[in-house]
Amino acid sequence: PTMSCANGSALFQLTLTTDNYGKEDTSWSLVHSNSKTVFDVEVGTLESDTIYRYEKCLPKNSCFLFTILDSYGDGICCDNSKGSYSITYDGSEAASGGDF
Repeated sequence: PTMSCANGSALFQLTLTTDNYGKEDTSWSLVHSNSKTVFDVEVGTLESDTIYRYEKCLPKNSCFLFTILDSYGDGICCDNSKGSYSITYDGSEAASGGDF
């Protein structure tokens, strides 16, 4: 089920599928332009080969910085895995990938 957001806010949704080494090397964060951390998921928090869904109502007309890191440096897809991420903001896809 999808959350409903009040007027003046928009729904942020992240679907993240970790790779074979998600527990060992994947982290991500979402930070508001005022430097307030919205999400901070550190290495060791996520399980490997798992689908995660995050939702939060965020203020409209605001800027956010999404950062996803793979400490090994090989991204979360492609060579040895099928990891990926997809971000939807206010009903539109804002970013997606896995090769970084």
